[in-house]
Amino acid sequence: MIKQTAAPPPSLLACVVTYRPDEAVRQRIEAIARQVDHVIIVDNTPDQPGVPLGMDSAQVSVVFNQNRGAIAGALNAALGFARDRGFSHLVLFDQDTEIPPGLCASLLACAAASPSAGIIGPRYLNSSTGHPGRIVSMKGFFRQNVWPAETASSFEALFLINTCSVLSLDRIPENLWYDESLIMDNVDVDFCLALRQSGGSIRCFPSVTVLHGIGARKPGSSKFSATNYPPQRKYLQSRNRVAVWRRYAGQHPGFVLQDVLVWLLDSARTLVLEQGRWAKTSAIVRGFLAGWRGSGARMASAGDVVGREAGRR
Repeated sequence: MIKQTAAPPPSLLACVVTYRPDEAVRQRIEAIARQVDHVIIVDNTPDQPGVPLGMDSAQVSVVFNQNRGAIAGALNAALGFARDRGFSHLVLFDQDTEIPPGLCASLLACAAASPSAGIIGPRYLNSSTGHPGRIVSMKGFFRQNVWPAETASSFEALFLINTCSVLSLDRIPENLWYDESLIMDNVDVDFCLALRQSGGSIRCFPSVTVLHGIGARKPGSSKFSATNYPPQRKYLQSRNRVAVWRRYAGQHPGFVLQDVLVWLLDSARTLVLEQGRWAKTSAIVRGFLAGWRGSGARMASAGDVVGREAGRR
């Protein structure tokens, strides 16, 4: 009789990307460390003189990314770290993410309940408005928008935001990396759609809720309120949106049409409601043109990232 060997328990690496962190960030990371097997801090502070907040121990590793590739570069550093050391799952956090007790255990349970999914994530409440954040599902040609209630069943999502998402690394192709040419905005959308293009699955579990702020919205404002991002972010959002449209229109034409409409409405909202409207509108137009003039191809591949890492040593 052949003795069955039990599968090893999941091992969870948490990634926290930092930029000029303060003492409050240390407290958040300490709370995260109590819920995971290891934490990697990817510090994007340029010319960082020392270990951020003195955090470097058996349970916490620090990578000095010097803002190479910005957010995408930091996420690639964490993804490479997780793969090299054999972690089964990677959970992503911003430096301002405050997690409730038991969150990581709940997320791992969700991942176990959907073993075919490459990425799972919770619903989120906007910390400024208190409203559920919009999640784009896979339903219908136009990919139905959902603002899920906590009691809603899990569903297949077109993409999920990075914050509190869990990557099941055995379901992520080894040659899939975050596109560092995008820098920040739509990095998560592009990664998710590239995963889908390779046959991967993404699932949202509304039963798990996290607080997350998007934009500089005023407390108590509506879920359709202005985001108030500065001009440079408006430029990147516009440029990167166009890149995503060009890359995935063939697989998700309805979503691209919907997102063009969302972009137009958001641009009009910027022009009507936000301060510095002319500078921001100019940035949106310049970003749109830059997106069309670009190559449209994804930059990040295993070779790109390996080459970049070799250049650091």
